[in-house]
Amino acid sequence: MRSGGLGEPGCYRSIDWRATADGRLLRRFAGALCDKMGFRTASFTFLTFIFLGQMLVATSATVDSYYLLLAGRFVFALGGEGYTVADCAPLRPR
Repeated sequence: MRSGGLGEPGCYRSIDWRATADGRLLRRFAGALCDKMGFRTASFTFLTFIFLGQMLVATSATVDSYYLLLAGRFVFALGGEGYTVADCAPLRPR
């Protein structure tokens, strides 16, 4: 593996920190999106983000691109945290 690639020891810590920070920010807005769009439409939207993020992560492994991996984790975190909120929306009392 070449220097500065995915084999560097600290690269995964920065990926996890970034995904966590994005998820915390998204949770603040995901509830409002669920109320505005409806939980089914919001769930489908967030699942689409999860799928696209996973495709970016898989592609990054194929082409050995660290920045594509970061982008994929960012998109995956947007979808994953939003879907958690959308999935819990039908459980709250009305």
